[in-house]
Amino acid sequence: MKRIAVLGMNHGYTFAKDLQEMDNGLLVAVAGRGETDKRRAKELGVPLYENYEELMDSEEIDGVIIALPNRLHKQAVQLAADKGIVPLVEKPIATDAEEAMEMIAYCAAKEVPLLIGHHRRHSAKMQQLKTIIKSGVIGELVGGNLLFVLAKDRPYFQEEWRVTKGGGPLLINGIHDIDNLRYATGLTIEAVYAVTRNLGRGHQVEDTASMILETSNGATFNYFISDGTPAHGRMNLRQRKIQSIPFMRKIVITFLALVEHCFPEYARVYVRGRHVWLGIPFKRSE
Repeated sequence: MKRIAVLGMNHGYTFAKDLQEMDNGLLVAVAGRGETDKRRAKELGVPLYENYEELMDSEEIDGVIIALPNRLHKQAVQLAADKGIVPLVEKPIATDAEEAMEMIAYCAAKEVPLLIGHHRRHSAKMQQLKTIIKSGVIGELVGGNLLFVLAKDRPYFQEEWRVTKGGGPLLINGIHDIDNLRYATGLTIEAVYAVTRNLGRGHQVEDTASMILETSNGATFNYFISDGTPAHGRMNLRQRKIQSIPFMRKIVITFLALVEHCFPEYARVYVRGRHVWLGIPFKRSE
């Protein structure tokens, strides 16, 4: 049985609880600070360390799940690699590409595997999408549209790391969509044309971004992301203390090929008869 520690008790708390339900993994310790983290460690029945270096020095562990603020990923990964501990780091791997490549090279030199927590590619829906695209049923991809919009409420931004370098919707949310696109299509993104804006909150990081992604087979994808606007299918309430209550975020990927395919609804739209631009008899298939 693998002995695992978790660093960070926000999202890391979910990992810790999941570990305790596994047959082949044992949660031995967690790292965190503050009263909430103390309460969660007590609920989990494991020791809490305020210093994660002390945790790795004191506990006998095989692996460590790093769910710390993004800017701390590199330091924690390298520390684990120095001790021969396998790190699973929550996405994104780092705050920029240069730092990410340094982390990969560092772990390779230490002969320690480096795992990245892009968990959505393991979902049943994503597996089904990948199967559909690989089957060729929708034809060769020529492009598509990706949309991620939701209105995050004010308490969300009380965490300082979410509003400074390393935070923002691109690295917190958009990284999932980009990974999903690459995984489902098998395409490599070779060029990016993008603009970012901060139109609503005045934080150091963006709240909105638009981009064009150019892939290895020539297909291009348009991507719009914002965590400052409500979307169709969402519930937004205005009260004295809470401005917006997220009910359902809007995540849509439309793949354009011979047959149009929309994820996650799996709706397919294709043309019956002649390919003409006027008066096309479309048919929708669920």
